[in-house]
Amino acid sequence: RRGMQEYSHFDYTSLIEHELNPLFVYPNPTNGSIHLSQIVGENSKISIFDLLGNKILEADFNKQEINLDDLPKGNYILKLLIDENVVGTTTIMKIE
Repeated sequence: RRGMQEYSHFDYTSLIEHELNPLFVYPNPTNGSIHLSQIVGENSKISIFDLLGNKILEADFNKQEINLDDLPKGNYILKLLIDENVVGTTTIMKIE
């Protein structure tokens, strides 16, 4: 697995980045669950989209692990939402 990224970080899309610590998603790529380096707080969610823009999964961001076992292998876009506003995005790869 040389050359493959073990984690990915959120690219913040608004000024809120100054209020948040860096947020990492790992492992990436994953064959099951992903882990988040921290819990952002109340009124926050993670939405997962396929590359066609279809929402696949939405989860409250009150836990540090999100189970992706039911997703087929492929690439996905994760969006971090606070108060229904997208404040960050990253991509993940589901393998096997």
